[in-house]
Amino acid sequence: MTYLIDTAAAVEKIEQSGLSRKQAEAIVSTIAETGDLVATKSDIDHLETTIKSDIDRLETATKSDIHQLETTIKSDIHQLETAIKNLGENMKTQITLRALAVGGIMVALLKALEYLGV
Repeated sequence: MTYLIDTAAAVEKIEQSGLSRKQAEAIVSTIAETGDLVATKSDIDHLETTIKSDIDRLETATKSDIHQLETTIKSDIHQLETAIKNLGENMKTQITLRALAVGGIMVALLKALEYLGV
């Protein structure tokens, strides 16, 4: 197994401080076994590069999504405006036809009243 520290040198330094070889080996072994829990500068640099790349990719995708939504919304607004305009024109036509029909009925009633001598 490869460790982040030189275990033999670490044991020697601890022994020189006054602890027994057995104690020094236990301490170094414990520290060395936790080495996979420690992030190296290289690990952090790699993560930073990966995160920056992910952010750039997400930013590009988000801008693309926003552009597509804007295009869709503009199209939908145009369709709604056209539909509203058509409804307005249809309403004008219906009102005009009904007004003409009412006018025609009134003329017919007046003629009928005239015919009846009223």
